[in-house]
Amino acid sequence: MPVVNETGGSKEETPTAAWIGAAWDTSFDTSTTNSYDNSKTVLLAEGFNLVNTAGGFAGAKVTSVDAISAVPGSVLGTFEVSSNLTNIYCLGFGANVLCIVSHTIDPVPQLPELPEQTEIYFLNTTTANSLTRVTNSDNENELIMP
Repeated sequence: MPVVNETGGSKEETPTAAWIGAAWDTSFDTSTTNSYDNSKTVLLAEGFNLVNTAGGFAGAKVTSVDAISAVPGSVLGTFEVSSNLTNIYCLGFGANVLCIVSHTIDPVPQLPELPEQTEIYFLNTTTANSLTRVTNSDNENELIMP
């Protein structure tokens, strides 16, 4: 995943990383289409790997990155390695963010049950080690409602 600031400088690439979401200002400026005017922080997960024992984002480190300057901020935590973690999507306003994370189910259930479920995580983009799993319900898909 390349990181480049708005001037084209500060180029850095992390091949096993992915952007997983963002935190926005408390209000959205509708007078512009420039997302930099509205975003505060983007979230980077480092450690994506489909061939490791758990797979996906298991064990990945989550870091906040300033959306305009591309300067890394706090390390917000590390995802557990208990299951394959995929399809991470995080969104929030201000510093508080909720994330939906897909976990594989082990052992894999029989159809028509799906082989994965979604869980909710919380993090604060300004607080180190704030990544917290909020839900942990077997065979239940948890969703964030607006």
